[in-house]
Amino acid sequence: MTDVLEITYPDSILVTPDEMEVLEIGYVSGGFIPVPGPEGPKGDKGDKGDPGEVVEYEVQFAAPAMEWTASHSLGRDPIVVTVDLEGNEITGDVRTTETTIHVGWAVPVAGTLRYY
Repeated sequence: MTDVLEITYPDSILVTPDEMEVLEIGYVSGGFIPVPGPEGPKGDKGDKGDPGEVVEYEVQFAAPAMEWTASHSLGRDPIVVTVDLEGNEITGDVRTTETTIHVGWAVPVAGTLRYY
Protein backbone atom coordinates (compact mmCIF):
# COMPACT_ATOMS: atom_id res chain seq x y z
CA MET A 1 0.00 0.00 0.00
CA THR A 2 1.32 3.43 -0.96
CA ASP A 3 0.16 6.60 0.73
CA VAL A 4 0.43 9.59 -1.59
CA LEU A 5 -0.40 13.14 -0.54
CA GLU A 6 -0.61 15.90 -3.12
CA ILE A 7 1.15 19.08 -2.02
CA THR A 8 -0.82 21.94 -3.55
CA TYR A 9 0.89 24.87 -1.80
CA PRO A 10 4.07 24.98 0.26
CA ASP A 11 2.10 25.12 3.51
CA SER A 12 -0.90 22.88 2.75
CA ILE A 13 -1.60 19.23 1.98
CA LEU A 14 -4.64 17.83 0.16
CA VAL A 15 -5.97 14.77 1.99
CA THR A 16 -9.02 12.85 0.82
CA PRO A 17 -11.48 11.38 3.38
CA ASP A 18 -10.18 7.85 2.63
CA GLU A 19 -6.66 8.95 3.48
CA MET A 20 -7.77 10.35 6.83
CA GLU A 21 -8.23 6.81 8.10
CA VAL A 22 -4.61 5.85 7.42
CA LEU A 23 -2.96 9.23 8.06
CA GLU A 24 -1.52 9.67 11.51
CA ILE A 25 -0.30 12.88 13.06
CA GLY A 26 2.02 14.57 10.57
CA TYR A 27 4.22 17.62 10.62
CA VAL A 28 3.36 20.39 8.14
CA SER A 29 4.76 23.95 7.98
CA GLY A 30 5.50 24.35 11.66
CA GLY A 31 2.34 22.72 13.01
CA PHE A 32 0.79 19.33 13.55
CA ILE A 33 -2.34 18.05 11.82
CA PRO A 34 -4.54 16.32 14.39
CA VAL A 35 -6.47 13.38 12.98
CA PRO A 36 -9.93 12.95 14.49
CA GLY A 37 -10.54 9.70 16.31
CA PRO A 38 -13.75 7.71 16.41
CA GLU A 39 -16.91 9.33 17.75
CA GLY A 40 -17.46 8.72 21.44
CA PRO A 41 -20.64 7.50 23.12
CA LYS A 42 -23.64 9.82 23.31
CA GLY A 43 -23.83 11.81 26.55
CA ASP A 44 -26.72 11.97 29.00
CA LYS A 45 -29.69 14.18 28.18
CA GLY A 46 -29.62 17.49 30.02
CA ASP A 47 -32.24 18.78 32.44
CA LYS A 48 -35.36 20.33 30.96
CA GLY A 49 -35.19 24.11 30.86
CA ASP A 50 -37.68 26.48 32.42
CA PRO A 51 -40.68 27.28 30.21
CA GLY A 52 -40.32 30.50 28.29
CA GLU A 53 -42.53 33.45 29.03
CA VAL A 54 -44.84 34.73 26.31
CA VAL A 55 -45.27 38.47 26.63
CA GLU A 56 -48.13 40.00 24.67
CA TYR A 57 -48.17 43.68 23.77
CA GLU A 58 -51.19 45.74 22.72
CA VAL A 59 -51.56 48.90 20.70
CA GLN A 60 -54.99 50.59 20.60
CA PHE A 61 -56.26 52.32 17.46
CA ALA A 62 -59.34 54.22 18.67
CA ALA A 63 -59.89 56.20 15.46
CA PRO A 64 -60.65 54.24 12.27
CA ALA A 65 -57.67 54.20 9.90
CA MET A 66 -56.75 52.54 6.60
CA GLU A 67 -53.41 51.42 8.05
CA TRP A 68 -52.18 50.68 11.54
CA THR A 69 -48.45 51.08 12.22
CA ALA A 70 -46.66 50.12 15.41
CA SER A 71 -42.99 49.94 16.37
CA HIS A 72 -41.60 47.11 18.49
CA SER A 73 -38.25 45.99 19.91
CA LEU A 74 -38.58 42.19 19.75
CA GLY A 75 -35.63 41.86 17.37
CA ARG A 76 -37.61 39.49 15.14
CA ASP A 77 -40.81 39.42 13.13
CA PRO A 78 -43.65 39.26 15.69
CA ILE A 79 -46.80 37.17 15.66
CA VAL A 80 -49.73 39.56 15.13
CA VAL A 81 -53.44 39.33 16.05
CA THR A 82 -55.90 42.13 15.31
CA VAL A 83 -59.34 42.60 16.86
CA ASP A 84 -62.11 45.12 16.31
CA LEU A 85 -63.69 47.31 19.00
CA GLU A 86 -66.11 44.50 19.95
CA GLY A 87 -63.23 42.04 20.49
CA ASN A 88 -63.79 40.02 17.30
CA GLU A 89 -60.62 38.81 15.58
CA ILE A 90 -60.27 40.47 12.17
CA THR A 91 -57.79 39.93 9.37
CA GLY A 92 -55.96 42.70 7.58
CA ASP A 93 -52.89 42.82 5.33
CA VAL A 94 -50.13 42.30 7.94
CA ARG A 95 -46.52 43.13 7.07
CA THR A 96 -43.82 42.86 9.73
CA THR A 97 -40.12 43.55 10.10
CA GLU A 98 -37.73 43.23 13.02
CA THR A 99 -38.85 46.68 14.22
CA THR A 100 -42.23 47.58 12.68
CA ILE A 101 -45.73 46.21 12.18
CA HIS A 102 -48.01 47.48 9.40
CA VAL A 103 -51.63 46.35 9.01
CA GLY A 104 -53.54 47.56 5.97
CA TRP A 105 -57.34 47.56 5.74
CA ALA A 106 -59.79 47.72 2.80
CA VAL A 107 -61.88 50.21 4.79
CA PRO A 108 -60.96 52.34 7.83
CA VAL A 109 -60.89 50.16 10.96
CA ALA A 110 -60.54 50.89 14.69
CA GLY A 111 -59.45 48.22 17.19
CA THR A 112 -56.49 46.63 18.88
CA LEU A 113 -53.25 45.22 17.51
CA ARG A 114 -51.80 42.48 19.72
CA TYR A 115 -48.32 41.11 19.09
CA TYR A 116 -45.89 38.76 20.75
